[in-house]
Amino acid sequence: YRFFGFSPMFDRMLALRGIVIVSSIVAVLLIRPGMSTVKFEWIVITFTMLMKIIMLVIIATRPPNFIGYATVAVMAVLLTYWIVPLPLLWRAATAWFLTLGIFAIGLWINPWPDQSTDIAITLTLVITNILGGEMCRQQQLWRRRQFLAFWQQQQLSASLERAMGEIKTLRGILPICMHCK
Repeated sequence: YRFFGFSPMFDRMLALRGIVIVSSIVAVLLIRPGMSTVKFEWIVITFTMLMKIIMLVIIATRPPNFIGYATVAVMAVLLTYWIVPLPLLWRAATAWFLTLGIFAIGLWINPWPDQSTDIAITLTLVITNILGGEMCRQQQLWRRRQFLAFWQQQQLSASLERAMGEIKTLRGILPICMHCK
């Protein structure tokens, strides 16, 4: 690391990366096909919050006036809304947790270089959360429409099968004269 060299801080950062790898493996191993939605959501929420906490710890170790993490934070917030397979409320809770943690770091631990940087990072993160929430809402609406279309298709197929069965039954019951054919 260019910030720490080979020091105890380097060892801590390496340990955090190990925790990320191990917790990722554990989360993947815990998720099974057919598991309840509640259990799945709790595994994903726990994993997501752990990743956000680790990210905040890493951000807090960066030297003062280093704001490169802001770009990574914006991407993490957007990816939370876009990829994390949770309802909108849980996605928003984890994204705002990261956002508020970054605000706290920027205000108390590693102050931002100047007021314009403070305003720019704050506005960017707030707008990112708003856009991410709307993106997530639209994604969920699209999935609902897709599910509704699939359900309607299944209903129409079932009614068509019933109608075809009734027609075959009627053909066997009703004699048809030569003139009608």
